[in-house]
Amino acid sequence: MRPDQNLKTDAELMLEVAAGARESAGVLFTRHHQKLYRYFFSIMRNRADSMDAVQDVFDRLIRYGHSFRGGTFLPWLFRIAKNVANDQYRKPSLSQTSLETFQRVDPAPLPDRHLEMSQDKRVLAEALNRLSPAYREVLVLSRYADLSYKEISSVLDCSGDAVKVRVHRALTSLKKNYLELSQAKS
Repeated sequence: MRPDQNLKTDAELMLEVAAGARESAGVLFTRHHQKLYRYFFSIMRNRADSMDAVQDVFDRLIRYGHSFRGGTFLPWLFRIAKNVANDQYRKPSLSQTSLETFQRVDPAPLPDRHLEMSQDKRVLAEALNRLSPAYREVLVLSRYADLSYKEISSVLDCSGDAVKVRVHRALTSLKKNYLELSQAKS
């Protein structure tokens, strides 16, 4: 990796990838693979499938880089990720598994956390796990992927106001789940 590549924006790097510069895809991978992993893990709840999905996103990024027209990179990247997640649901091997089961394969919290978690973190992880896939997705995009509401609206193909409502409802539901679980554990 050339030192000057770290100074380039994501959009500049992606335009280079579209022109055939694969080393620029490596820089983008380094910058964004953890965000993508968290996104997939929040949906799939399975570490191996999440890592495979991240790889699939970057394979598609290289293969379909020509479709990037400049502008904001992260919404474009997460639209690819959303398509990868949708394709995972359609795989024949999952046809006998309900979406709800697929969403809750691994009840572990989001990755990159300490192995020993406090009771509060365990309760929060379970509260997050109990959210609907749509609510969990919007929280992951806003809190873990650090996308703006405008960027999320582009990924989810809805208005910015709809994103605000979803985030508010997701947080309200998360708080309710957390309080219920906290009281049950006491």
